[in-house]
Amino acid sequence: RRVHGEFTFELLYNCDRVLQPSPPSMASSAYVLEHQYGKTKVRVAKVVKTPAKHDIYDMEVEVLLDGDFETSFTEGSNTSVVPTDTMRNTCYVFAKKTSFNAPEDYALALSRHFLSSFIHVKVVKVSVVCTLWSRIVVGGEAHQHAFTARPELRTVRLTAKRTPSQPAIQLWSGVKNLKVLKTTQSGFEGYIKDQYTTLPETHDRLFATNVTSEWTYRGVLPEGRFNEFYDSATQSILEVFAGPARTGVYSPSVQKTQYDTADAILKKHPEVSEVYFQMPNIHYIQYDLKRFKLENNNEVFHATQDPSGLIECTVKRPSRL
Repeated sequence: RRVHGEFTFELLYNCDRVLQPSPPSMASSAYVLEHQYGKTKVRVAKVVKTPAKHDIYDMEVEVLLDGDFETSFTEGSNTSVVPTDTMRNTCYVFAKKTSFNAPEDYALALSRHFLSSFIHVKVVKVSVVCTLWSRIVVGGEAHQHAFTARPELRTVRLTAKRTPSQPAIQLWSGVKNLKVLKTTQSGFEGYIKDQYTTLPETHDRLFATNVTSEWTYRGVLPEGRFNEFYDSATQSILEVFAGPARTGVYSPSVQKTQYDTADAILKKHPEVSEVYFQMPNIHYIQYDLKRFKLENNNEVFHATQDPSGLIECTVKRPSRL
C-alpha cells in the first residue's frame, strides 16, 4: 500500500499476477453552470409559387436547446439528447409544413415544436438571418420569378421559455448591414477636448454608417403582420436619417440620430416596446489638396472604416405608456 499525493494505490498479489485497480473515484465539486447546444448555419430556402408570382425566403437558421441535458456533459449519457442532425432536418420539414410570409412566423413554429415535443427542453432559441431578394424589373414590370440580392439582411432572434401555462416568448425583429450615407447636414461640435484631442469641430461633414437595428414587442405578438413592422421600421430608419427630400435634416451626432429614429418607431407602433441601434462610423476624411494648390470644399474624400467610432443604444418605451 503506497500513498502518493491525495491518491492511495494498492497492489494486490494473486499467484503470479499483479492486479492494480484504478484510484478510487473522488466526488467532483464541479458542476455545469449553464449550457445549450444545437445546430447552426442551416441554410434553408423556400419558394412559394402562385400563378401570379414566385416568392423566395432565403434563410440561415440556428436552433439552440437548453433543459435537462446536464448528464450529457457530466456523465456522457446521451439519453436526453436531441441530435443536432434531427434539428437540421426539422428546419427543412417545417419550412415545408408551415405556411408563413415572414421569418418571424417560421421561427415561432420551430420553437413551439421543440417545446411541445420534448418535455425536458426548457428553453428554445431560434435565430434567422435572411438574404433579401428584389424582383428584377424588365420593361418597367417586376419579374415573376427573377431576383437580385439586396445588401441588407433581415434578422430574427427568438427565445421561448417553458412556463406552467403558455411559453414565454421574447422576439426581436431587425435589420443589419443597412448602409446609409448623406453628403451634408451632419456635424460634430461641442465635445470634450484635452491634451490628446486632434479632431477639429465641424458643422458640415459627410455622414455614413452601417445600421444594425432590432425591435421587440409587448403584449400579443403580431403574428402574420411582421412584414408590416419590418417595412415600416426600416423606412423610419431611412426617413429620419435623410430628412425631407429637398432640404434634409441636420444631425449633430450619431447618438441623436439613433434616438430620434427609435423614438419615431415607438411612436408609430404601440406594439413595439424597445428599439436597439448599433452604428459604426464609416469615415470619409477630407483629403488634403492644398499641397497641390487646390481647394477641397468637401468634394474629395479618403474613405476608411478602421478604426471607427461605434455607437450603440437601446430606447425603451415608458412602462406607463
